[in-house]
Amino acid sequence: MDGVELICPECGHFGVSGIVMRESNERKFDVERTKVWLHREREINPDRCPVINSSNVIWASAP
Repeated sequence: MDGVELICPECGHFGVSGIVMRESNERKFDVERTKVWLHREREINPDRCPVINSSNVIWASAP
């Protein structure tokens, strides 16, 4: 995977693609909705580490 794997005490183990990492310097994740998405992905695919990529990233709305 082109990106990073993270372990968060609240979100668990997941990956973030390199493209999303580069964009995250300018934008912020919608943390609550992303937590829900990560939880659902783990239910659907319990043997896989979920990866946030450009097709499933949930960005926070601009203020």
